[in-house]
Amino acid sequence: MIGCGRVGFGSATGDGASMGDGAPPANVNIMFTTSTVQAPGTLGSTAAADTLCRERAAAAGLPGTFIAFVSDSTSDLRARLGTARGWVRPDGAPVADTLDSLLATIIFYPPTLDEFTLPIPLQTTSVATATEMGGQFSGLGCTDWTSTTASTTYGIAYAGDLQLVTTGSTGRTCDTPMHLYCVGTDHNTPVAPAPPTGKRAFLYFGFTPGGGLAAADAACAADATMYGIPGSFRALLATTTATAASRFAIAPRYRLDGARFTADFDVIDTPLRLQANGMYASAAVWFGAPTAFSVGTSQSTCMDWTANGNNAPVGTTEFATSETFDSSLQFSCSQALGLYCIED
Repeated sequence: MIGCGRVGFGSATGDGASMGDGAPPANVNIMFTTSTVQAPGTLGSTAAADTLCRERAAAAGLPGTFIAFVSDSTSDLRARLGTARGWVRPDGAPVADTLDSLLATIIFYPPTLDEFTLPIPLQTTSVATATEMGGQFSGLGCTDWTSTTASTTYGIAYAGDLQLVTTGSTGRTCDTPMHLYCVGTDHNTPVAPAPPTGKRAFLYFGFTPGGGLAAADAACAADATMYGIPGSFRALLATTTATAASRFAIAPRYRLDGARFTADFDVIDTPLRLQANGMYASAAVWFGAPTAFSVGTSQSTCMDWTANGNNAPVGTTEFATSETFDSSLQFSCSQALGLYCIED
């Protein structure tokens, strides 16, 4: 369970928008998820979806020309966006530099905020898109947004990978209330997070339990050394006697691209999908407990990471939610999976 995209680690070419800056810069496009939900089969048309986005933006005083992040049978999202480039959330945090980078899962911060800069409720995270992984019409779009008995492709607002656009499933029925993504189209401005100035974190893939915490820490340290990342890194893992968070001082940790993974090991700002080698990956991750502040059990920690004779729950790099640590999936302790490597 691992998929990749790549980004260079050269000097930042973006506007420097970063987590919590406040108002977005004037020369970039804004992307938000509507605070309202609606059965997408009742929209009536793509033009009506665009109008809804403009109404929501106006209600929040957001500048720019907005369209809905949707396709239909006569117009793909890729064509609808024209030459627009660079999207940030209403709080200024960058979402993606280009549509291609977004579709290649180079997503800095998921668009989890609505037009009023409030988080989308975790109970309603589905977003109608009718768009497939290439940016084209998926073939499922509520019969051009006119039928509640048809189906639509949808994304998930808290996803940090391609599931932001499409879950890759057969769709969801069009009588199900969903959000829309709304995107500005006025600007063509590169965006990226500011380079990380605090402690960093990266994803390691290939750890098989056995050897205890020392083996996991050694894997993180060796990966950092291999790819020339200075600093001391250890694995974010719980044991039967200690929480994962207790292994580190509470402080913001940043991905290597500058996006903040978390400030406190509680709220996840963006999934930790970036590896030391520069590849973005969707992966199952060993963790050992339901939260960073919970101790594990012998079963959930693969016997404190020393044995591989049972199944254990895992986290995932797919979503900026509690699934980061506890995804409801289980894997055999004999499998090689990911680790969250955290700078001391």
